[in-house]
Amino acid sequence: MIVAVLGGMGLQGRAALLDLTRSQGVEKVLCADVVQSGDLGKLERFIDRNKIEMVPMDGSSKRDIVRVLKKGADVAIDLLPIQFMPLAFEAAIEARVPLVSTNYAHTMRHLHEPALAAGIGLMPECGLDPGIDLVICGQAAREFDEIHVINSYCGGSQRRHAGLHRSARHYEDGAGSRPVCASVAGLVIAHTPPQTARVPFRRAH
Repeated sequence: MIVAVLGGMGLQGRAALLDLTRSQGVEKVLCADVVQSGDLGKLERFIDRNKIEMVPMDGSSKRDIVRVLKKGADVAIDLLPIQFMPLAFEAAIEARVPLVSTNYAHTMRHLHEPALAAGIGLMPECGLDPGIDLVICGQAAREFDEIHVINSYCGGSQRRHAGLHRSARHYEDGAGSRPVCASVAGLVIAHTPPQTARVPFRRAH
């Protein structure tokens, strides 16, 4: 299988390269990005370079995305900035290449019928939020007899002064402290009112 990673030199893109090159089912990864330095940083020693083909691409050009997808891609992963999402989806339809994306689907619903006509699948919301959080909510819902509301809180970043020692990490986002998920494998019950979530180091992912 040949996989095109749109935005392959970004943080998410390089993580995707790592997983894809480790997959026995993946023959080649097209790393498509405007950045062509090829510098994968600390991931360099873990990635099979023989599987990666660096492909220059302008993510703001649907025509250029189509060109990349027509280089034999069997499927594409859209990890471009969200403003380029419509172009990636439209290009996938034109090139007749199935595509998955980590971004929300709100603005893409009008492409349902064109995708069906092209005979491909377009799968948005396949990240952490949205994505894994919805799977966790679904699993949680099956554990209860009755549910009135599900509040999902996700995101936040680690404060540097918390350090990497064994003390608790403190997570917050730009809007102030909010409840966050301690582990994507667990069920989270939000604090009411919202409080800072203090996650022990051993449970932080």
